[in-house]
Amino acid sequence: MLDTTPAVGLLRSSPIGQFRVDWPRVIAAFESSWVAYPLLFILQFKVVWGIWAVCDVPLGDTACYFTESWLWYSGGEVNIAWSPLYTSFYGSFLFLNSDPIWATFAHRIVIVLTATMLVLAVFRQLLPASIAWLCAAWWGVLPIVFNTLYEVHLFATIPVLTAWLLVLTATGPWRRAAALGIFAASAVLVRNELSVPTGVLGSVLAIHELRRLRRGEGMDLWRTLAAYATAMCLAAGLCGIMYAVSVAKYPDLAPYLKEKHTLNMAQVYAYGYQQRHPEWTHSPWTESTPLIEQTFGSTAPTLREMIAANPDAVAEHFAWNAALTPSGLQLLLFHHASGSVTPDYDGRVTTQLSSRLATVLTAGLLALWAVGLRLLWCGRRDWWPNWISGRALGWGAMLAVATVVPLVILTQRPRPSYLFTFAVLLMAITGMCIYAVTTRWRLTGQLRSVAPLVMVGLVLFVPRYFVLGKHTKRPIANSVERLLPYCDAITAPGIVTLVPDRASVGYYIHPASRDRKLQATREFPQLVARVSAGDTFATLLARHNVDYAYLDERSLGWLEASTCDDAREFVNGRGAPGWELIAAGNAPDDRWRLYRQVK
Repeated sequence: MLDTTPAVGLLRSSPIGQFRVDWPRVIAAFESSWVAYPLLFILQFKVVWGIWAVCDVPLGDTACYFTESWLWYSGGEVNIAWSPLYTSFYGSFLFLNSDPIWATFAHRIVIVLTATMLVLAVFRQLLPASIAWLCAAWWGVLPIVFNTLYEVHLFATIPVLTAWLLVLTATGPWRRAAALGIFAASAVLVRNELSVPTGVLGSVLAIHELRRLRRGEGMDLWRTLAAYATAMCLAAGLCGIMYAVSVAKYPDLAPYLKEKHTLNMAQVYAYGYQQRHPEWTHSPWTESTPLIEQTFGSTAPTLREMIAANPDAVAEHFAWNAALTPSGLQLLLFHHASGSVTPDYDGRVTTQLSSRLATVLTAGLLALWAVGLRLLWCGRRDWWPNWISGRALGWGAMLAVATVVPLVILTQRPRPSYLFTFAVLLMAITGMCIYAVTTRWRLTGQLRSVAPLVMVGLVLFVPRYFVLGKHTKRPIANSVERLLPYCDAITAPGIVTLVPDRASVGYYIHPASRDRKLQATREFPQLVARVSAGDTFATLLARHNVDYAYLDERSLGWLEASTCDDAREFVNGRGAPGWELIAAGNAPDDRWRLYRQVK
C-alpha cells in the first residue's frame, strides 16, 4: 500500500492545508461580536451611503416634526402630544449643526444604524450567531426599512428593541423592570399605541415574577417590587420632565389630543375611501372634511363616534384594510408585493406592486414556516429545555408588541412603517425555522461553514442603494439651502414670503413657530389660481402682501407661459418696478430667483 503520510504532512503545511485547519477559527471569529457587529455596521452604512446627496428632505410628517424639534433646540421645549422623545432627539442634532438639511439626514442615519445594531443584538440572543447575522442583514438591506418615508416610525423601534434586549439578557428583576419602564415611557413619549403592549408585557412579567418567587429563585418579594417601582418611577419622572417643558399643557392638552386623533381618523378613512372610490378626487390630507361630515354627520368624529354614527362605513374601512394586509406584510418583509393596491401612503412603493418575486418569496417563506414550526412542535421535548425555555420570556415580550398589530391594521392600514417591530418578530420566527430545518437534516455545520463567505459576500456585493444620477432632483433641499442665508429676513415679524407649491419648504425655513410660519407663507399655486384678467404678476404679489418671492423651476415655467405683462421680467431677472433680484441660479432645469419688494 502506498504510504501517503509525507504527502499529507506536505498538504497540511501548505497554504491550502493551513486554510482548512484554521477554518473553524475563522467561523468562530465571524460569529463573535467583535466581527459580527462591525461587519453588519459596514453593510448597513454602505447601503445608506449617499442618501444625503440623492434624496430630498421629506415632506409631511418629518417637516412638521422639524418645527417641534426646533422648539427643543431654541428653547428646550417639546410638544408632549407629538412624540417628544423623538423631537428632542431630532432637535439635539441642531446643536451640532443648525442646518436643517444636515440635521435631518444625520439623525436618519443614526436611527438606521442604531436600529440595525439592536436588531442584531436581539437576534443573537434568540438564534445561533450565524443565523442571527443573516436575519439582521435581511433587515438591514430592506429599502422599506432604511428608506422609510418618515424617520419617526423607525425611531419608535429603538426603545422596543432595547426593552426586548433587556428582557432577553436579564438574570434578575432589574432589567425586566427596566424593560417595562421603557415600554411605559415610550407609550407616552413616542407612540401611544404601545400602551396595549405595555399592559400585556406587565401581565407577562407579573406572572413570571410570581412563579419565580414561588420557586424561591433570586430576590425576594420586596426587592422585586422595589425594582419595578424604581423603573416605573423613573419612567413617570421622564414623562413628568417632558410635560414640564411641553408647550401644550392641561387644560389645552385634552382638546389638542382629540384634534390629533380625529384628524388622523379622517385622513386614513378618506385615503382608503379614495382607493375604493377613485371618482372621489379630493385630497385625503387637506380636503376630507366634507366626506367625513357626509358619512358620519360630524366634521371631526372620534373612532368611537364614527362607529356609533355609521357602523357600516367603519366596517367597510376595516375590511378594506384587512384585505390589504397580505400586501402590507409582503412589502414589510420583501420590499415587493403581489397585490396591485398599495397598503402604504408612500408613492415610491407603487413600483414594487404586482410583483411575481413577492409571490415566489411568500410561497417559500410560508413553506419554511410550515416545516420549521412543525419540527419545533414535534420536537418540543428537546427544543424547549435545550433552547427555547431560557428565551421564552424574550419571545413573550416580542409577542406582547404583536398584540396591537390587528388594531393598527384595522384602524389605520397595514402600512409597513407601522409594523417594523412586527417585522423583527417575523424575521426571528424565520430564523428559528431555519435553525430547526438545518438541525433536522444535519445541515447546521454546513451553514456555519459557509456563513463567513456569505457575510463577506453581502458586504462586498450588495450594491449601494443611493447612487447619484443625472436625473437626481432635490427641489425641497435645494430650496431650503438657497433660502437659509436669508432666513432672518424672510422670517421677520410681519414678513410674507412666496414659496413653491411644496409647503414643507416653509416648515424648514420658518421653524420658530408653526403658527407664524403658516401666516407668513404664501404658496405659488394658490396665488396664481386667483389671477384675474389684466393682472400683472407684481399686482398679484401686492394683493397678497408678499414681501419676498422665491420662484423655482416650476414657478418660472408657469410665468413663461403666463399672459401677465411683467411675467417675463420676473423670469429674466429684471423683475418689475418695486422688486429687486437678490439671488438667482440658472442651472439647466433648476433655475431659481429670489426677489425682494423695495418699499
